Amino acid sequence: MGAHEPIWVNNQELRAAEHALRSKKYTGPDGIRFSIFIRCLELEPELIRDIVRLSYATGHVPDHCKRTQGTLIPKKTRGKFRVVHVATPMAAYLELIALDRLEHALEIKRLKDPEQYGFCRSKGRHDLIAKLIAEIARHRSEVGQQYPDKATARQNLSTLISLDVKGAFDNISHTYIIKKMYQDLEDKPIRHWIRSFMLNRYIKLKYKDLVSSELGIYQGVPQKSALGPILWNYSISDMTEQLAIHIDQNTKILSYADDITILSNGANNHKETQRLLDQINRYILLRGLEISAEKCELLHILGPGRRPKIDELPRYHVNGSEIIPKNSIKLLGVPIDQYLQLDYDREEIMGKLDQVKKLLRHLKLSKLVLNTTEWRQLFESFLRSILIYNYILLLAIDTKARIWAKKNLIYALTYTLGIPRYVPHALVLLLTNMTTVDESVQDQLIKGGTKSTAARVLGKHTSYWKRFFT
Repeated sequence: MGAHEPIWVNNQELRAAEHALRSKKYTGPDGIRFSIFIRCLELEPELIRDIVRLSYATGHVPDHCKRTQGTLIPKKTRGKFRVVHVATPMAAYLELIALDRLEHALEIKRLKDPEQYGFCRSKGRHDLIAKLIAEIARHRSEVGQQYPDKATARQNLSTLISLDVKGAFDNISHTYIIKKMYQDLEDKPIRHWIRSFMLNRYIKLKYKDLVSSELGIYQGVPQKSALGPILWNYSISDMTEQLAIHIDQNTKILSYADDITILSNGANNHKETQRLLDQINRYILLRGLEISAEKCELLHILGPGRRPKIDELPRYHVNGSEIIPKNSIKLLGVPIDQYLQLDYDREEIMGKLDQVKKLLRHLKLSKLVLNTTEWRQLFESFLRSILIYNYILLLAIDTKARIWAKKNLIYALTYTLGIPRYVPHALVLLLTNMTTVDESVQDQLIKGGTKSTAARVLGKHTSYWKRFFT
């Protein structure tokens, strides 16, 4: 493994980590609340900081910080759970410093995949969806130029394949990550500390009032921890490079944490796309993981022209099982249908909207909120997040979706405040000091209201994209 080189943590790193800790409100598995830990830091800062400095200087994580509580969160599938790791305050403090160090090391070494969007600085799910829309628009533009009078829906076809890695965070190999890190970061001492962090860990599982005995952890990275997501991203950061020979201008591999999406443009590269799918499956298997064929999703996005028959559309398989095509899929929380439009009729959207309307109406009847500014904040936080901000990119290119959002926004406002339905929509917005849906979309995209760089770029060219989606 090589000789250990000490890491000297400076005061700026310590203060940045301490500032980030202040947002945490829960109690660690050692029974210490984060607020109490922060208070201790204020009273005896150098005592705690010396423990941190010693940990990094020796490359050793204290055993106390390797013991976590795993809260079991039920999944939609009956009997299935997600394990959310809760670290001690001291462990969280150490992790925040390691996160910054590791981020810097990976950037310096250029070990980040540009097609990764989850848990990456200045990138997010909106960027991934913007990339998909831009690539589909580019493809349709090229087809339109090649066949100006007779482009068919089959030629305009784009296919999304969403892959599910079974228990990705829980099952990724420790040995693989450590070996890869010692090869890639051979001159970065943070690799020693990360190795100590990953090995010899223990967990107590908790479900409601039940707590298990202490169990050893021999694989996986902790979910909901500072280091878990970046370690997962790093474990698959070379996927695009490794599979570059199977990727061309008509195919893309995009990932958001453990959600891997293949975009294939055109219907004539079915064999190449299936080969790429097979290679991704092999890549995942070599890392001790497995793709869950039954949870993978396939969406054929149809372009203008004659609609192809079902048997004319390409079929794809994972581990010998066919991925069944769907009329719509939920990609990173955004329901997209086969025409690249927002599938706003989904029960979960309307159900969530109904819950919010009832809550706001209750606040109105109870007279718990009287201030106009507070009402606007509530409308922004609840209504706009459900109707606009979550689906901002599809609203930019989908006129019907904007009409749906406008209709439901007005109805929610009138229902909440008891405004008669016959009052003109413009007056409802004026009375509530709210902007229109179109103005909100433009503000978020064109004026840079969102942090997403790709989303802003897409917003500046909305009229360009529209030509290929009408």
